[in-house]
Amino acid sequence: MTRLRAGELLAGAGGAGLFVLLFLNWFALRGHGSGTTFYDASSGSGIADMVREYSNTHHALDAWSTLGWFMLVLLCVQMLGAAALVYMTVRRASPAWPIGAGVLTWIVGSAIWLVLLVRVCVAQPGIDALIAVQWAAYAGLACSALIPLGGLLSIRDERKRTPESLAYMPPPARTAPPGP
Repeated sequence: MTRLRAGELLAGAGGAGLFVLLFLNWFALRGHGSGTTFYDASSGSGIADMVREYSNTHHALDAWSTLGWFMLVLLCVQMLGAAALVYMTVRRASPAWPIGAGVLTWIVGSAIWLVLLVRVCVAQPGIDALIAVQWAAYAGLACSALIPLGGLLSIRDERKRTPESLAYMPPPARTAPPGP
């Protein structure tokens, strides 16, 4: 465990936090029980009727039931990337494995985070007027952002810019051997 640095710890914490947050409610029904009824001319009913209908068909509003199967697959890939980064660093058969895992976690995790950002902030499930985004969705976004950030930090150069390392002068180049 002493091989884990800040990047790997950050990615691992983000993956574990995201897994836990997927079981909490990311979305809630807005206006449920508020008494406000707006008329919807297309269906001839009010928004309160649509809230009742939506709440009868959608019991749980946690991430597993509302994000959709494609987004869940992407989030599982992102969490597996974080776990692979931690595992490759601890195992470290060669230096190439942790670096490769860090690069893939950074690139793929960043793309997945952007898709999740659009899914939570723009394309909520159901009718947009009826859905409110909960704190767990924003915490899930933060944990999802920690994974690629940890991947980026894990591949950074760790050499220090200390006076001792800057004062090092390489030896002069050798002369070429005389020709034939």
